[in-house]
Amino acid sequence: MTTQIQIDDVTVDVTRKDIRHIYLKLHFPTGRVRVSAPVRMGEDAIRSFVLDRIAWIRRRQQKFLERGHVPDPSFGSGRIFVWGEAYRLIVVEGPGRPAVRQETGQLLLKVKPGAGKAEQRTVLEGWYRRQLQQKVPPLLEAWQVTMGVWISQWAVKKMRTRWGTCNPAARRIWLSLELAKRSPRCLEFIVVHELAHLLERRHNARFRAIMDSYLPQWRQCKAELAAMPLVPD
Repeated sequence: MTTQIQIDDVTVDVTRKDIRHIYLKLHFPTGRVRVSAPVRMGEDAIRSFVLDRIAWIRRRQQKFLERGHVPDPSFGSGRIFVWGEAYRLIVVEGPGRPAVRQETGQLLLKVKPGAGKAEQRTVLEGWYRRQLQQKVPPLLEAWQVTMGVWISQWAVKKMRTRWGTCNPAARRIWLSLELAKRSPRCLEFIVVHELAHLLERRHNARFRAIMDSYLPQWRQCKAELAAMPLVPD
């Protein structure tokens, strides 16, 4: 039987087995902590065992994150990202309208009683979409003036392989919903990148020169996005 215990911000899956010793494993690539413990071992002893190794656990999880191997499963590990910061996701069932509330280190997802994972995801994605709808317009307003280009339309879209796209003929850009999970500088980079396609359609030397002139740090932003790639549904 597998149960869960919470130690600070670390969720631990505990499986009791017919074994003599306790073992700890950090699941790759999510950083999930799994403990195999003897059947008769008490919870206090398990907590003490994990606490003795908590510094090592956090170091390993951070290494996974820096290497880009910690996806954002939203509901699988209780760990979720908002504008590049990690939060502990807490699902709360109750009456009233579904909502998301941001608190220090936590993201509270309120849903109707009995809501399944698909419904929870829909509520959360709607909240992410609104986050982008707040942050994108000021960026577009400023950068269109700076770059001397104008779009006719922009929208947020779920995309599996791209952070953004531009249709120069229609002067329309699409931005990935996933950008709400990355740092604000990544969002700005993608906005500038897509606007730059109105000046040069191809990813050639001229395009890179345009990016260098308007956003000299764009390569660092690109590397940051590459370090935490898109995670398919």
